[in-house]
Amino acid sequence: MKNKKEVLLKTGWLLLGLVLLFFSGGDQPVGLAVWLAPVFILRFFRETSALKAFLIALPCMVAVELIANRGMTPFPSFKILLFYTTLGVAFSLFPYLLDRILNRSLPSGLRIFLFPSLAISISFFLGSFGTWGAKANGMDDLALLQLVSVTGISGILFLIYWTAAVANEIWEHRGNWKVVRNLTATFLIVLLLVYSYGFIRLRSDYQPRNSMLVAGIVHDPSLRDELISAFTVLVRSDPEKPGETEDVRNSMKKLFHELLSDSIALANSGFEIAVWSEGAVLLFEQDEESMIKLATEKAQENEIYLGISVAVYQNKSRSKKPGIQPLFKNKLILISPEGDIEWEYSKSILVPGMEAAITVPGDRIMKISRSDAKITGAICYEMDFPHYIRQSAKMNAGLILAPSNDWEAIKNTHARMARLRAIENGISLLRPANGGVSIATDPYGRILSQVDNYICKGAPLTAAMPIGPVPTIYSALGDYFNWLGLILSLSCVTLSIIFQVRERKEKKE
Repeated sequence: MKNKKEVLLKTGWLLLGLVLLFFSGGDQPVGLAVWLAPVFILRFFRETSALKAFLIALPCMVAVELIANRGMTPFPSFKILLFYTTLGVAFSLFPYLLDRILNRSLPSGLRIFLFPSLAISISFFLGSFGTWGAKANGMDDLALLQLVSVTGISGILFLIYWTAAVANEIWEHRGNWKVVRNLTATFLIVLLLVYSYGFIRLRSDYQPRNSMLVAGIVHDPSLRDELISAFTVLVRSDPEKPGETEDVRNSMKKLFHELLSDSIALANSGFEIAVWSEGAVLLFEQDEESMIKLATEKAQENEIYLGISVAVYQNKSRSKKPGIQPLFKNKLILISPEGDIEWEYSKSILVPGMEAAITVPGDRIMKISRSDAKITGAICYEMDFPHYIRQSAKMNAGLILAPSNDWEAIKNTHARMARLRAIENGISLLRPANGGVSIATDPYGRILSQVDNYICKGAPLTAAMPIGPVPTIYSALGDYFNWLGLILSLSCVTLSIIFQVRERKEKKE
């Protein structure tokens, strides 16, 4: 009878964890579910043998992740998606597995740090996809999010997993009032400090260098399919038969003029910066110089900054053999109100898969304008990489342009991820997103303007934005918190092994 109750209790912990895991996934996760899911999954592991818990949890969590996050990954094949999801879940379960094996031999003061330090260490070293999939992306509490200005995104992750460790220690010592009281008090004090910092920071006296009226220009979502079709035609075209691509060339030149007209209209309405969404138009390389020259003339005539986001087709320099090869340069060009090209930037971090296969990568160096505004830029997926975007703070940039191209299943998540980079580096963000949610934020991540491309159907993003950086600890010290987490996890693991060996020796004696 006792054994049956134990099995039911373990099953209950896992089911609760899986339900919360489901609600912590998808494009609109529930913040409380994100925070609580690890509590119950860790409870399941601690009451089940390590290997058995891993083998049961793995397929269950893979199934939940696939259902909750359907449509969010760009993998074309279900087999590939299943492989990467299984791999990701397996790695995410390692902290639970190691905690189950090692936590019993640690003193109670260290035990609550083993699980969270393992979680952020493993996440840090498996960050080849940037912060994509990090549970901290599901948190939307602005006061809490100010923590990333100190620790980066790992601080939020640590707090989530530390909560799970503390809750489980309280459960395991529920008969010892002194231990429960101390753990609860410690948890509440830490939470109070984190939120106090957030509230104080949000109410600080921020004095920007200046402010500017900005606009982000995006297409109607229906044009997205037309652009994808144009890319497909160019990738599959036969270099020996250039006539196949002439229709694409002419339609894209027409589109360029339309975007330029929209930008001029905004300038006439008083806007000082107009930025196009990622790859807003395809340009053939023989047309690039003349089209950009036209844009510089219009920028000078209308005294506006233009952020021209284009995909340049390398048709003159492409290989003669047909097939998939690097054919495009994904560019963002900033033109000043004086008609000068402030900088030209090519996307450097490419989405694995088709984009990486057909795009020529840039030099991984972010650029900065010569003006007092100190404007820099990055493109879409690059905003998922905190270490890369930290270049903006090192350059003392006041505004980052981040033209993007999303799809409906990730529209909210990807916007939230970009906002975290603004908070980390204390920089204003202008992110026009075709097929997504366009946002403009201040250096604290406060949303100044937001446009859902699927609701507003190509309406521009407009805002009055403060321009000027806010110093942050993260921008100064970088990933120090991850390294501290690694040191802490290695220390806990080492001590646990030492204590286990010593205990075995004592038993033998």
